[in-house]
Amino acid sequence: MVAGAVGTVLLVLDIPLPARVAGASLLGLAAGIPFAAAFTGAQVIRRDSPGAAIGFINSCATLLIALGTPLVGITFSMPGHGRAGFAAIAGLWALAALAVCPSKLPVLPRTS
Repeated sequence: MVAGAVGTVLLVLDIPLPARVAGASLLGLAAGIPFAAAFTGAQVIRRDSPGAAIGFINSCATLLIALGTPLVGITFSMPGHGRAGFAAIAGLWALAALAVCPSKLPVLPRTS
């Protein structure tokens, strides 16, 4: 998830084309490689209904694509030529990473 955030940030920055290609490649790998593990994990969790587990994973991905793609596309008509959309995607990657690794969050002192 961190690699996905870094790859997306490379698409946001005003950097040379080879660096953007590297960012797009990193983003593609970060999005694609874990997909098989998600299917396997869903099947393991729902041994009684592995087909429904895979259907749930696919429906979540389809919903995200159906809603997210037009929203990011709208940002290409805004100043910055799509950078706001890619920045939002990078933020979602980072939030997902923090949700999976809450132990990495800073600990705030308690006030009594």
